[in-house]
Amino acid sequence: MSTILSDFLISTTGNLIRWGIIFLLSFATLTFGGMLPWTWVIIILVPLGLMLLWLIQAACAGQLEYRPSPLDLPLAIFLCLILLQLVIGYPFRLDQPDLGPRLLQAAGTDPNRLPFLPGTLDYHATRWSLLFFLAYAACFFLVTHTVERREHLTRLLLFIVSLAGAGGLYGLLEYLSGNQGILGWKVAGGGRVRGTFVNPDHFGAFLSMALFAGFGMVLAMGIRHRRRSRRGGLRSRPEGHGGDEGESLPPSGPPQERLFQQVLILFILGLVGTSLVFTMSRGAILSALLAGGMISGILAIHESLGRRRLLAVAALLVVGGFALWIGLGPVMDRFGQVELEWSHRLILYQQALDVVRDFPILGAGFGT
Repeated sequence: MSTILSDFLISTTGNLIRWGIIFLLSFATLTFGGMLPWTWVIIILVPLGLMLLWLIQAACAGQLEYRPSPLDLPLAIFLCLILLQLVIGYPFRLDQPDLGPRLLQAAGTDPNRLPFLPGTLDYHATRWSLLFFLAYAACFFLVTHTVERREHLTRLLLFIVSLAGAGGLYGLLEYLSGNQGILGWKVAGGGRVRGTFVNPDHFGAFLSMALFAGFGMVLAMGIRHRRRSRRGGLRSRPEGHGGDEGESLPPSGPPQERLFQQVLILFILGLVGTSLVFTMSRGAILSALLAGGMISGILAIHESLGRRRLLAVAALLVVGGFALWIGLGPVMDRFGQVELEWSHRLILYQQALDVVRDFPILGAGFGT
């Protein structure tokens, strides 16, 4: 294979993989968080196709490069656990298709009748969950191996933040209009921002991740510009002259353009944060507050990030302004229900501990 053709295939497959990841993120988000059964096949097959493209790229490059990450070992151990559950559970599932319901019925009368190592109580659910796990792991692998340059990472983060902002705006329109079926995308639902997700708590978790990914991107933009300015200033000084002599090179990019980019991103992050508040997901909101407190502490400790504190204040003002304008009454009422729901949660926690006690070694099966 000629060098020109090889370089073309490497570049083309790399672009296809990166755009495929963006397509997969948008597809899963816009189809109610991938909850529709017909979307499962696409969510599983697209990462498989992208992995084949990566193998083609590696073949054209003439080397199969592996970039280790700290998550590789935990993912491998978890995969081995799932496979072990399937291997042990398969004989039961082969000749006893009603094993799961019978075991659950037996657990209600005599927990001692449960098998010590059931493998999985629902073989088919564990098998589907394994396919989803492999798809997620493939996406993680592709990002670490194909998002190589800073512009690739910035493009991916911008897309995630924009997708979260668009979904949040859509959810806010539903919430403010009182019509949860705007545009006919889904049936009416009740009183919480959920965007295109079925579960508003899941949507809140997605918004929380996108919020801090975007904020980290804005911080990195400022740090990179400051480093470039310093390098430019050092290069511009004539040899043998002091710091006051000589002119500094102009910073890269017009200041107005950088300011506009930061203001636009902060506005989108404000929409994301406001949407997060009105998902009324207590776990997502508390997690965001905790993460925000940690970031504020880091900004307060590091003097080099002093100017970045203004970004945190600006984002907080945007979220607070939007939230106060819409009205925080329903959110406060939701948090006021914690004491009433605590007794129900205690029952769930106790049942979860019972499952751990009944299946202490391998669990009851991934996805059950």
